[in-house]
Amino acid sequence: MWRIVLLFAVLHSAYTNPITSCEKLESSLVREATTFGQRALSESVELLQRIIDAAERLDPNEMDRIIFDEIATFIERASHKVDFEELNDLLVWLMDLLDLYYEEEEYDRLELDGSESLVDKLMRQFGFDTFEQSLERQLYTFMERTEDHIEAYLRRQNMKDSELPKWFTAFKDESDIEIKYLMLEDIIENLEC
Repeated sequence: MWRIVLLFAVLHSAYTNPITSCEKLESSLVREATTFGQRALSESVELLQRIIDAAERLDPNEMDRIIFDEIATFIERASHKVDFEELNDLLVWLMDLLDLYYEEEEYDRLELDGSESLVDKLMRQFGFDTFEQSLERQLYTFMERTEDHIEAYLRRQNMKDSELPKWFTAFKDESDIEIKYLMLEDIIENLEC
Protein backbone atom coordinates (compact mmCIF):
# COMPACT_ATOMS: atom_id res chain seq x y z
CA MET A 1 0.00 0.00 0.00
CA TRP A 2 2.82 2.42 0.87
CA ARG A 3 4.46 1.88 -2.47
CA ILE A 4 1.26 2.97 -4.18
CA VAL A 5 1.05 6.15 -2.09
CA LEU A 6 4.69 7.03 -2.74
CA LEU A 7 4.41 6.16 -6.42
CA PHE A 8 1.32 8.33 -6.68
CA ALA A 9 3.18 11.23 -5.06
CA VAL A 10 6.13 10.87 -7.44
CA LEU A 11 4.06 10.50 -10.58
CA HIS A 12 1.72 13.35 -9.71
CA SER A 13 1.27 15.60 -12.72
CA ALA A 14 -0.68 18.69 -13.70
CA TYR A 15 -3.33 16.46 -15.28
CA THR A 16 -4.28 14.76 -12.03
CA ASN A 17 -6.08 16.01 -8.97
CA PRO A 18 -3.82 17.52 -6.34
CA ILE A 19 -2.69 15.29 -3.53
CA THR A 20 -4.91 15.69 -0.48
CA SER A 21 -3.61 16.91 2.86
CA CYS A 22 -4.18 13.45 4.27
CA GLU A 23 -2.10 11.86 1.52
CA LYS A 24 0.65 14.41 2.15
CA LEU A 25 0.56 13.54 5.84
CA GLU A 26 0.70 9.84 5.06
CA SER A 27 3.61 10.35 2.69
CA SER A 28 5.47 12.47 5.27
CA LEU A 29 4.94 9.89 8.01
CA VAL A 30 6.14 7.06 5.79
CA ARG A 31 9.19 9.09 4.70
CA GLU A 32 10.11 9.97 8.31
CA ALA A 33 9.59 6.38 9.49
CA THR A 34 11.62 4.99 6.59
CA THR A 35 14.50 7.40 7.18
CA PHE A 36 14.64 6.62 10.88
CA GLY A 37 14.19 2.88 10.34
CA GLN A 38 16.88 2.55 7.70
CA ARG A 39 19.39 4.47 9.82
CA ALA A 40 18.56 2.45 12.94
CA LEU A 41 18.84 -0.86 11.09
CA SER A 42 22.09 0.09 9.40
CA GLU A 43 23.72 1.11 12.67
CA SER A 44 22.39 -1.92 14.56
CA VAL A 45 23.51 -4.38 11.88
CA GLU A 46 27.01 -2.88 11.91
CA LEU A 47 27.33 -3.13 15.69
CA LEU A 48 25.69 -6.54 16.04
CA GLN A 49 27.86 -7.98 13.26
CA ARG A 50 31.00 -6.91 15.14
CA ILE A 51 29.62 -8.63 18.24
CA ILE A 52 28.81 -11.83 16.31
CA ASP A 53 32.28 -11.82 14.71
CA ALA A 54 33.89 -11.55 18.15
CA ALA A 55 31.62 -14.28 19.57
CA GLU A 56 32.63 -16.70 16.81
CA ARG A 57 36.24 -16.54 18.01
CA LEU A 58 35.14 -17.46 21.54
CA ASP A 59 33.30 -20.42 23.03
CA PRO A 60 29.76 -19.30 23.96
CA ASN A 61 27.67 -21.43 26.29
CA GLU A 62 24.29 -22.78 25.19
CA MET A 63 22.26 -19.78 26.40
CA ASP A 64 24.64 -17.31 24.77
CA ARG A 65 24.58 -19.36 21.55
CA ILE A 66 20.76 -19.06 21.42
CA ILE A 67 20.98 -15.27 21.73
CA PHE A 68 23.82 -15.03 19.18
CA ASP A 69 21.81 -17.18 16.75
CA GLU A 70 18.84 -14.85 17.13
CA ILE A 71 21.09 -11.85 16.49
CA ALA A 72 22.61 -13.53 13.42
CA THR A 73 19.13 -14.23 12.03
CA PHE A 74 18.20 -10.59 12.60
CA ILE A 75 21.36 -9.42 10.81
CA GLU A 76 20.61 -11.70 7.85
CA ARG A 77 17.09 -10.33 7.42
CA ALA A 78 18.06 -6.70 8.07
CA SER A 79 20.98 -6.78 5.62
CA HIS A 80 18.70 -7.07 2.59
CA LYS A 81 16.70 -4.28 1.02
CA VAL A 82 13.31 -4.23 2.70
CA ASP A 83 10.00 -2.54 2.05
CA PHE A 84 8.21 -0.33 4.57
CA GLU A 85 6.28 -3.14 6.26
CA GLU A 86 9.39 -5.33 6.60
CA LEU A 87 11.27 -2.32 7.94
CA ASN A 88 8.70 -1.92 10.71
CA ASP A 89 8.82 -5.64 11.48
CA LEU A 90 12.60 -5.47 11.77
CA LEU A 91 12.44 -2.44 14.06
CA VAL A 92 10.02 -4.28 16.34
CA TRP A 93 12.41 -7.25 16.23
CA LEU A 94 15.29 -4.92 17.15
CA MET A 95 13.27 -3.66 20.14
CA ASP A 96 12.69 -7.30 21.12
CA LEU A 97 16.44 -7.97 20.88
CA LEU A 98 17.11 -4.98 23.11
CA ASP A 99 14.54 -6.31 25.58
CA LEU A 100 16.10 -9.79 25.37
CA TYR A 101 19.52 -8.34 26.10
CA TYR A 102 18.25 -6.45 29.12
CA GLU A 103 16.32 -9.50 30.38
CA GLU A 104 19.52 -11.56 30.04
CA GLU A 105 21.46 -8.84 31.81
CA GLU A 106 18.92 -8.78 34.65
CA TYR A 107 19.02 -12.60 34.87
CA ASP A 108 22.83 -12.48 35.08
CA ARG A 109 22.66 -10.05 37.98
CA LEU A 110 20.47 -12.52 39.84
CA GLU A 111 22.89 -15.42 39.36
CA LEU A 112 24.72 -16.40 42.51
CA ASP A 113 28.15 -17.00 41.01
CA GLY A 114 28.39 -13.38 39.85
CA SER A 115 29.95 -14.25 36.49
CA GLU A 116 29.05 -12.15 33.47
CA SER A 117 27.69 -13.91 30.39
CA LEU A 118 29.56 -13.69 27.11
CA VAL A 119 26.63 -11.80 25.58
CA ASP A 120 26.83 -9.16 28.31
CA LYS A 121 30.59 -8.95 28.07
CA LEU A 122 30.60 -8.43 24.29
CA MET A 123 27.65 -6.04 24.36
CA ARG A 124 29.42 -3.93 26.96
CA GLN A 125 32.79 -4.20 25.17
CA PHE A 126 31.35 -3.00 21.87
CA GLY A 127 29.39 -0.13 23.42
CA PHE A 128 25.89 -1.50 23.15
CA ASP A 129 24.66 0.81 25.92
CA THR A 130 25.99 3.84 24.06
CA PHE A 131 24.41 2.57 20.85
CA GLU A 132 21.08 2.06 22.61
CA GLN A 133 21.20 5.60 24.03
CA SER A 134 21.98 7.00 20.58
CA LEU A 135 19.15 4.99 19.06
CA GLU A 136 16.77 6.28 21.71
CA ARG A 137 17.80 9.90 21.00
CA GLN A 138 17.21 9.31 17.29
CA LEU A 139 13.83 7.78 18.07
CA TYR A 140 12.84 10.80 20.18
CA THR A 141 13.88 13.14 17.36
CA PHE A 142 11.89 11.04 14.89
CA MET A 143 8.85 11.16 17.18
CA GLU A 144 9.12 14.95 17.55
CA ARG A 145 9.27 15.39 13.79
CA THR A 146 6.30 13.07 13.39
CA GLU A 147 4.32 14.98 16.01
CA ASP A 148 5.08 18.20 14.12
CA HIS A 149 3.70 16.72 10.88
CA ILE A 150 0.53 15.46 12.55
CA GLU A 151 0.00 18.66 14.51
CA ALA A 152 0.37 20.77 11.36
CA TYR A 153 -2.10 18.52 9.58
CA LEU A 154 -4.63 18.76 12.41
CA ARG A 155 -4.33 22.58 12.48
CA ARG A 156 -5.20 22.70 8.77
CA GLN A 157 -8.15 20.33 9.10
CA ASN A 158 -11.45 20.60 10.92
CA MET A 159 -11.46 17.15 12.46
CA LYS A 160 -13.29 17.51 15.75
CA ASP A 161 -15.39 14.37 15.13
CA SER A 162 -12.47 12.30 13.89
CA GLU A 163 -10.53 9.73 15.89
CA LEU A 164 -7.21 11.27 14.84
CA PRO A 165 -7.26 14.17 17.36
CA LYS A 166 -8.10 11.74 20.18
CA TRP A 167 -5.36 9.36 19.03
CA PHE A 168 -2.90 12.26 18.76
CA THR A 169 -3.62 13.38 22.35
CA ALA A 170 -2.98 9.84 23.60
CA PHE A 171 0.14 9.65 21.40
CA LYS A 172 1.59 12.87 22.80
CA ASP A 173 0.79 11.81 26.37
CA GLU A 174 2.45 8.39 26.02
CA SER A 175 5.83 8.35 27.76
CA ASP A 176 7.02 4.84 26.80
CA ILE A 177 8.90 5.35 23.54
CA GLU A 178 8.38 1.78 22.33
CA ILE A 179 4.62 1.96 22.84
CA LYS A 180 4.63 5.34 21.14
CA TYR A 181 6.41 3.85 18.12
CA LEU A 182 3.85 1.02 17.95
CA MET A 183 1.02 3.57 18.17
CA LEU A 184 2.54 5.46 15.25
CA GLU A 185 2.94 2.28 13.23
CA ASP A 186 -0.73 1.51 13.85
CA ILE A 187 -1.97 4.94 12.76
CA ILE A 188 0.13 4.86 9.59
CA GLU A 189 -1.39 1.51 8.68
CA ASN A 190 -4.94 2.67 9.43
CA LEU A 191 -4.88 6.24 8.12
CA GLU A 192 -7.67 6.50 5.58
CA CYS A 193 -7.21 9.19 2.99
